[in-house]
Amino acid sequence: GFVDIKMSNYTAVAVTESGALYTWGTNNYHGHQSVRNTKLHAPKRLKLRNDAEDVVIMAKCSQQTCYVLTEEGKIWSWGYNYCGSLGHSGGSTNYTPKAIEGAIKDKRIVHFDAAYYHCACIDESG
Repeated sequence: GFVDIKMSNYTAVAVTESGALYTWGTNNYHGHQSVRNTKLHAPKRLKLRNDAEDVVIMAKCSQQTCYVLTEEGKIWSWGYNYCGSLGHSGGSTNYTPKAIEGAIKDKRIVHFDAAYYHCACIDESG
């Protein structure tokens, strides 16, 4: 079953006890590229990468974006990239999860939060 669930205006994300990620919702913000511009009325498993089984330990949604933290200490984001709110260069929408790099690329993130169109994090050094 689910041990964590978060919701935004358009999307819901949930994490299972084993760290699997599920999303559902409407429009472009639930992370499933293949079903863009449709509604998911029930939770659907979402892998961050096709070639790996990432263990998700925390999920957040804000406005039209989603963020997750993996056991490795990496934050992944997707959704509407208003003013760079996803932490990726460029201003386009990301329809599937992408790891945030930039200033936190070599950091191990231990906690984060998201609100409206931004996200903040704490690394293992505080």
